[in-house]
Amino acid sequence: MEGQLNDLEKKWSKMLQNVTAPNIDEIDKQCIYKVPSNIRKSTPKAYTPQIVSIGPYHRNSNKATESLKLNESLKLKYVKAFLNRRKLSEKILVAKIKEICENINIIRSCYAETIEGNNVDFLTMIFVDALFIIEIFLRWSDPHVWEEKDHIMLKPWMRLEIKHDLMILENQLPFFVLEQLYNLTNEPPSITNEPLSSTTNESFRDTNESLRDTPSFFKMCVNCIRTGTTCFNCIRTKEPLTSTNEPLTGTNKPILSFCQICFNCLKSTSFETECPEESPKHFTDLLRSSIISSSKIDHGNQTESKEDIKHVYSASQLMEAGLEFKVSPNKSFLDLELSEDGVLSMPSLNINASTYLYLRNMVAYESCHHSATKIITQYVAILYFLIKTEKDVNVLADKKIIVNWSGDANKVVTVINNLASSMSMPDFTPYYCSICSGLNNFYENPFNKYKAIFVHDYFNTPWKKASTIAAIVLLLLTFVQTVCSIISVV
Repeated sequence: MEGQLNDLEKKWSKMLQNVTAPNIDEIDKQCIYKVPSNIRKSTPKAYTPQIVSIGPYHRNSNKATESLKLNESLKLKYVKAFLNRRKLSEKILVAKIKEICENINIIRSCYAETIEGNNVDFLTMIFVDALFIIEIFLRWSDPHVWEEKDHIMLKPWMRLEIKHDLMILENQLPFFVLEQLYNLTNEPPSITNEPLSSTTNESFRDTNESLRDTPSFFKMCVNCIRTGTTCFNCIRTKEPLTSTNEPLTGTNKPILSFCQICFNCLKSTSFETECPEESPKHFTDLLRSSIISSSKIDHGNQTESKEDIKHVYSASQLMEAGLEFKVSPNKSFLDLELSEDGVLSMPSLNINASTYLYLRNMVAYESCHHSATKIITQYVAILYFLIKTEKDVNVLADKKIIVNWSGDANKVVTVINNLASSMSMPDFTPYYCSICSGLNNFYENPFNKYKAIFVHDYFNTPWKKASTIAAIVLLLLTFVQTVCSIISVV
């Protein structure tokens, strides 16, 4: 027996000797994840790039499409155009990149999965993708210069697909890498009219020409989101793009931050959003943060409610109980409001393919990132509660709360159910918990049901309303006549 115990001790020692404790600092830096299989399996296409692969996850994948492989050469053309724009030679670019490469471990730690390969290949991939994104954002920010020379500008469908790909969680670069590369020079880059295929051997020159009409990268991203898909209403910025600290050119064009540029290039027209004040972790986080920033609700200070919400009655059930649905003037779809007299106000939400893709990837990000409050997930859960059948979709569509671009109510039900089935039920914040509880309490109150039945049976149409009022008046007149007859006899 003693010998067996010794063998057991040796076995355990051998098993554990190479096990190291997790590096908490590295875990905290993780922000780019592979979507868990239980979430991905319902709609894998929503988490897979179709036109351009960004970052390592889909670079050498066996499932990479031919279009992904072909567009690798397209990226290099854009990189060369960026060098021409910046008046940078390859030598100068490499020297600048070396400064950023000191943080290579930080860049690697942003990816939750272990990235195989040497540092040279890894950095080459990162910087080719980053410069491609920066160059294409610069063109989207000033399309009049490039639309006649760039075939992507002439293909709206391709531009839309690229924007979709850039919002996919698995298809991301760390935002700080993009921002640092954008700031390669002390001044904003110049917009040139050189064609995409042109080459240059010029080294970097410190010119005195005015470059101030080129936006900074933060705001350029914002603008590229703004001109994106048709799934969110419109996007605004919290602060004016100009300030006393931002010099203007003769054409009064403001200098924009890099985040504002990204926001403008990527924002969609289905959601009302605002450019976040802090730099995001990547583009998926940029969209999510911009949606939360546009909300009037202070989601940052919300704690989890002690009440456990597992069910809310559907939209059609609530309407039959007398609840009134009303489209809200608030722009953020997160700003739900329930009044004491039974009116649920919800901002309008455009439902289309882009909406589904964005919601799926934001929910996936919230499921993976430990410090991300599941605000978007909670909203999707409330949609899932309200929408169970085609009748529920029609109730919300009639009130302009949902704008169904497909025209198929059953498709909306299917997509919402698939999205909700792939996520775990969130713990609601007190604000959303109070709305869910209020809806359930309203439905379960017998007085509201009887009142709704009475209104439906006797005041549902103008004719019913007129006949009901006439019957009441006739009853009152009969009562008065009876009383008068009794008085006269007495």
